[in-house]
Amino acid sequence: MEKKYSEAIPILDEITKKLPFFTEAMKLLASAYELNNQHELAISTIKNAATISPMSVSILTQQIEMAIARKDFLTARDACAALLEVNKNYPNKVENLLGAYTQLEIQFAQSSNDLMHIANIQKHLRSIITRYKKYTNAESFNSNLFNSICEARIQAVKGENIKSKRAMYKAYSSCEQDIQDFSNAILEQMKIGFFQIGEFEVADQINTNIKEKKNYWKKFQLQIQEKLMKHLQLS
Repeated sequence: MEKKYSEAIPILDEITKKLPFFTEAMKLLASAYELNNQHELAISTIKNAATISPMSVSILTQQIEMAIARKDFLTARDACAALLEVNKNYPNKVENLLGAYTQLEIQFAQSSNDLMHIANIQKHLRSIITRYKKYTNAESFNSNLFNSICEARIQAVKGENIKSKRAMYKAYSSCEQDIQDFSNAILEQMKIGFFQIGEFEVADQINTNIKEKKNYWKKFQLQIQEKLMKHLQLS
């Protein structure tokens, strides 16, 4: 299999040289480099593709995946920020991307051990949340609650475990009774937060809530489809 990738590389490389704006070929070349364990070339190739086509969802997604695989959380975070801008008119995507951005920001802080960055991480995240909250679904995405969860997770990164645990439980108690009404992005962030502080039982319960919510909407969509099919058959 590796031989096939190595054989494809010079062909794709020649295509990208002749057609320097053919980003589909660049995506394939980056994948071939990655699968052939030429990781630096893979990263530089997909970065070039993103420079040429900065609004391409598929290129940015591939860049994020490749960067995470190399534990380059800074590159992944920046590509995620670009995806946020591209998808800002799609509330569910914005909410999920805010969650992904937060996770990448925290992972970058943890891996870099940059005290200055850790000290300013909450300010940075608050700025991103404030910028994009108008593109979320206001009925299910509580930006203040999301921000509170982020603060609690950052406290854990700083080693302020007691403060973090108190803040996480305070956030959880504010939505526990109506947890199904909150967006999956908030529930996912809360689940990760509880895993982060070692409260696995609560995290598992939230994960169960997320699965139940997803199953409910799948059943609801199937019911709508069945009713639509019956209506079409009758007409």
